[in-house]
Amino acid sequence: MGFAQRAKEPPRKASVFDGTPRILSVSQEEFDAIPRYMMKGRLTVQRMNEAVDALNEVFGEKYRIMRVPPSKMKDAMRRKYQAYRAAETEATEGVWFVTEDDIKEANLPGLKLDPTGRGILCMLRHLGRLQENRSKGITRFIMVR
Repeated sequence: MGFAQRAKEPPRKASVFDGTPRILSVSQEEFDAIPRYMMKGRLTVQRMNEAVDALNEVFGEKYRIMRVPPSKMKDAMRRKYQAYRAAETEATEGVWFVTEDDIKEANLPGLKLDPTGRGILCMLRHLGRLQENRSKGITRFIMVR
């Protein structure tokens, strides 16, 4: 599938689950179209989709906490809420994002920020599923809808 053919296809929108949009799974055709230099190595489409599912869990957890009224939060949840609010900037207003720290704290088996995990995030950026925003020393991964 060439670039011209991909450009004609309508953009795929993220599905919505529990009020939080979700990153779509990667198809075999999309995976095969990723260039070799992007650290694909022994990575499989199944492993990539496990990472997408883990990333969706991180987004879901963050925005579940953001929907709870502050008056009903316990201390630990309120600290997370305040950390999430502190990570917001004008550039992230109105978009769904998680930070590197959110991914590290989630400690999910499908996605770790080791070289393979960073390669997966790079490939998701290449596929147009994520954007990366760096400012104030924080790296944010923005969901493309």
